Amino acid sequence: MKTISFVSVKGGVGKTTLCANTAVCAVRENHSVAVMDFDAQQSLKDWWESREAEDIQFLEQPASQLSDVISQITNKISYFFIDTRGTRDEDSEQVIKNSDLVVIPTKASPVDLKAIGPTVASCQHFNTPFVFVLNETKANAVITTSAIQALSLNGQIAGIIGNRVNFNETYADGLGVCEVGRSKSADEISSLWKTIKERLNG
Repeated sequence: MKTISFVSVKGGVGKTTLCANTAVCAVRENHSVAVMDFDAQQSLKDWWESREAEDIQFLEQPASQLSDVISQITNKISYFFIDTRGTRDEDSEQVIKNSDLVVIPTKASPVDLKAIGPTVASCQHFNTPFVFVLNETKANAVITTSAIQALSLNGQIAGIIGNRVNFNETYADGLGVCEVGRSKSADEISSLWKTIKERLNG
């Protein structure tokens, strides 16, 4: 089993949306998938409850018991996806410590880019591999190009995701963008998932 967490000290960067959509990618490859939501808003749980398909297992345990949870499901689940709250706290530290890969989403603004620092530091402290996702980008914008350059100096960019309406539309129905036909969003998420798998298995 591989544990993939989505972590950022800043809210509103797309952790939950990316977590849900990559989990769907894994399910569509016939993998067994579980998710866990440590965000106080419980947005990932809301998405899961809206989902008609019963193909993703939702787990609820405190972060202090995360290592025990992983031990219990490791031979039953292929991929375990974890969403976190937008702050640096003990729960997030436990998640990073127990992850095989941390995905750090960020937008292109200087404020968002600055916020990656604490998460990167925690990953380095626990020797946990991490990748960046540049999210809600605007194509050909100078700020996007600058963000790509800045992130590349600090680690691998696993995906660049555009600011697209169908992420919100599918999320409200408990779906992933890959489940509603071919689209630019689906291509971007599929590419992200491919890179995540390569990093996990590399």
